[in-house]
Amino acid sequence: MTLLGAASAAAAVISGRRKVFYGWWLLAAAVAAMALESGVSSWSFGLYGDPLEGEFGWSRAEVALGFSLSLLVSGLVAPLVGRWIDTRGPRSAGSSSSR
Repeated sequence: MTLLGAASAAAAVISGRRKVFYGWWLLAAAVAAMALESGVSSWSFGLYGDPLEGEFGWSRAEVALGFSLSLLVSGLVAPLVGRWIDTRGPRSAGSSSSR
C-alpha cells in the first residue's frame, strides 16, 4: 500500500464512509491490557517492597530475590510453554469441548 493509499483509507475511516477493521480494536485492547498488566506487576514492584518486608519480616534483598526468581522462572519456562501450545493448540488436553 502506498502512502497515498494509506492516507485515503484513513480519511475514509475518519469521515465515516468505512468502518475500522475489528482486528484493530482487538489489537488496541490487547495493548491496553498488556500495559495495565506490566504496570501492576513489574513497574509497581517498588510499592510492594515495604509492605512485604513488614508483613513477613524479610529484608529488602530477600523480597527482591523472590521477585527476581519469579522473573527468571517465567523466562525459562516460557519457551517450553510456547512449544507446548504450538504442538497441542491453545486448548488444554483435558477440556471438554464438543467437536
